[in-house]
Amino acid sequence: HLVSTAIDLSTTQIHELLVERILAFLHNDTIWDVTLISYREDSEELALKQEQALKPVTQHLKQKYSIEAPTCTGFESPKFSEASVEQFKTHCQNLDNYQIVALESAASFCKSTGISLALLDMAISIEHAMFCSRMEENFQIAEHGYVEGSHDVEEANLRMMLAASRCLISLKNL
Repeated sequence: HLVSTAIDLSTTQIHELLVERILAFLHNDTIWDVTLISYREDSEELALKQEQALKPVTQHLKQKYSIEAPTCTGFESPKFSEASVEQFKTHCQNLDNYQIVALESAASFCKSTGISLALLDMAISIEHAMFCSRMEENFQIAEHGYVEGSHDVEEANLRMMLAASRCLISLKNL
């Protein structure tokens, strides 16, 4: 599916649409919110785990893409400099069809441009990307229980799409 979408990009005009979707995920990326959006006293434990798990992701974004955003809590949104956003947009516009499809697909499934970039740049493993992406959900599962036929299917779909995106980039780079 990813390969056929990438091939179709050469005959359609959706490359820019994919760039815009990726930028939207960047602005609303789950990695900037390091606390559970609830006002429970025990969410500090989750925030600490998130901060530790996401450290390789945020360091990679800073080193490779010069993206550094403040962490946010609650309903805040990060404030990026316009120069940072423009630089990242230019980077995305310069991605080839396979790279843009892989990045957009991974970001759509894990709701994080940051985790997806780190994954596709080989800075983190598929398992670590899964862990980071599902951290809040797994926290809720531990608290409220696992729903078979829902949580397991979502996890399998996420793993499949992250692996497929990473595989596409790896094969392209051969």
